[in-house]
Amino acid sequence: FKDGDIITCGWENEFHTCSWVCVLNGTIEECKDNYFLEEYCGTYLVGGDGKEQTWIDSYSDSATWLRYATEEEKQKLFDALAKEGKAWDAEKKAIVELKWKPKIGETCFAPYFDFPKFITKQWLWEINGYSTEYYNKDWCFKTKEECEAYCKRLNDVIKEVKP
Repeated sequence: FKDGDIITCGWENEFHTCSWVCVLNGTIEECKDNYFLEEYCGTYLVGGDGKEQTWIDSYSDSATWLRYATEEEKQKLFDALAKEGKAWDAEKKAIVELKWKPKIGETCFAPYFDFPKFITKQWLWEINGYSTEYYNKDWCFKTKEECEAYCKRLNDVIKEVKP
């Protein structure tokens, strides 16, 4: 196994079985007992009831077994990354962000500070300083829901900082 390989690994005990598909970050020799993972998606089987939880995250963990991922498992990882707006760049050996860019005249959404909080503002994409500035700040969203979620995070930070 080497840096950038896509592997499947996991562990199990009498209560849980956990396995995940991931990108190996480093070599097995460098990692020794721990397989340091850049990004992974996995299925966690909870006890005997067979309920599954699937996730994608950045993580480091130790595993009791590992093998090369099958093509189907690789696709599962790629699909999970795409849902998160990310992709695996094999050339760079890195997980990269996929950035949506609207077409001229397309409707977009952006956070707008309307004292005392951020709100979602709808606007049309144009090639001008305003549009470019928002895009470069990653403040350009395809859906109202995405922007509202971002505004909520911004407003939560404001509440934390407020004396």
